[in-house]
Amino acid sequence: MVQGILVAIVIFAAVATILFFSTDLTRITVTGTTYIPQETAAQMVFSTRMEKRTFYARFCDLFGRKKDLPMIRSYELIFDGMNAVTVEVEEEPVVCGIRYVDSYLYFDQEGYLLSSGKEPIEDVVLLEGIVIRQPMLYKQIQTEEQELFEGVLEVTRLMEGYGIRADVISCGDDNTIALLMDTVTVKLGNVEHMEGKLSELRFMQADLEGLRGTLYLDTYGEQGSTGSYIFERD
Repeated sequence: MVQGILVAIVIFAAVATILFFSTDLTRITVTGTTYIPQETAAQMVFSTRMEKRTFYARFCDLFGRKKDLPMIRSYELIFDGMNAVTVEVEEEPVVCGIRYVDSYLYFDQEGYLLSSGKEPIEDVVLLEGIVIRQPMLYKQIQTEEQELFEGVLEVTRLMEGYGIRADVISCGDDNTIALLMDTVTVKLGNVEHMEGKLSELRFMQADLEGLRGTLYLDTYGEQGSTGSYIFERD
């Protein structure tokens, strides 16, 4: 009798183990998205059959094996039983917009197109002077001046990090970048040394308020700060 009980326990454990390892997440709920469709976000997080296995998903979550995903800054998994999970998503924010035909297109710091609309979004800087190619939602923007556009993306990242606000990022025919900040134009020059230039600008913002003219930060070079920069009043 004891042997029979042991056999039954072994069989039960084996069946339970098989079910545990073969159970799929069949109910996936996504919260926190504004731009990315919930179904798209779910497919990004669980893109393979293995990732939908409950055991594998729990294992990855337990040991912090999260995926680096475009357009998603972070996400958390909240499991509910063996078959259900809620994905709490924090999207990458929209950092810049660009006029395209009769619409405005908005993208994140990596250049992924997140949104489009007929009207500009308040307090989101607009990009001028770049020609984009056949934009597609949730894909990275491609331009005819890709190196210059990469420089613009670096500028948006630095602006967020340094708390710099601007109305327009303007790209010139000579592959230079300028910021329009209310009544002040800030000449940043080419894409080199952008971190240094924006670092200088963050300490000047308060002093620029109420002024009208052009600040030349394009003289910032390999030797770092020059200590002083030209400001031409209009």
